[in-house]
Amino acid sequence: MQDPDTPTQIMPHPDTSLMEIALHHDLVRWREQLARSIARTNLELHSDGIMAAVNRVLLPLLFLRVAEDRHLVPAGTLARLRHERGIAALMDELAPVADALYSDEAPPLPHRQVPAGSPVLDARVVHGILDVLLAPDRRYDLSRMPGLALARVMGQYLGRTVRRSATHMAAVVDTHDTVLSGTTLVPPDALVEYLVTGALATARSGRKIREVLPLRVFDPACGSGTILLVVYQDLLEGAGGPALTFEERQEILLHSVHGLDLSR
Repeated sequence: MQDPDTPTQIMPHPDTSLMEIALHHDLVRWREQLARSIARTNLELHSDGIMAAVNRVLLPLLFLRVAEDRHLVPAGTLARLRHERGIAALMDELAPVADALYSDEAPPLPHRQVPAGSPVLDARVVHGILDVLLAPDRRYDLSRMPGLALARVMGQYLGRTVRRSATHMAAVVDTHDTVLSGTTLVPPDALVEYLVTGALATARSGRKIREVLPLRVFDPACGSGTILLVVYQDLLEGAGGPALTFEERQEILLHSVHGLDLSR
């Protein structure tokens, strides 16, 4: 069995682009910086708590950057939040912002108190992340990166987690599943599309004419959502494709595509 402290080899993906490599590099670097900082300033947190705190900071920032690049929220939202809020308040408010990314209007951002028990964050680390995400010359344009590419990056990111050492430091190690498999392997897009389209075609062929409820798909081990993204695209095409309104696309996403996975 592989030593969990030894980074797992990431298998090259045939569809990987330079933007994916750059984004994954930044996510890995930011996770390590956040984990070490949070472990140092929050001695009461165990490994799972540190990882949860890291993701609570990093993922909403990334999702909001994606939403802004794709014009789902007004341009300048992330920069405005940075300047109008302190880091603690910003982190508290990004959770509902991330939940509202599929809204066609900017979510409300009221002033709220940071909930009791929130981890202490090093503002310098968070500002360093924001400096890169807000830089006009950053190495990746998230409006041009396909959804499957983002899922591949997140799949690699989720293949590692944080472990607190006996000296109260934090180290990034492979997850249990990654150690058992010996690698982080993401199937080629063409294979995923082939499997999904075949499964959905079979499901549609077995439906009765009088069935009025929409086809719903549940992935009980969705990981970074690669399969669900392909499912969503297939359902969109089957329902009208480009002719669908934003609200119709949103309804399909919220009511027909479901996923679940462990957080460890």
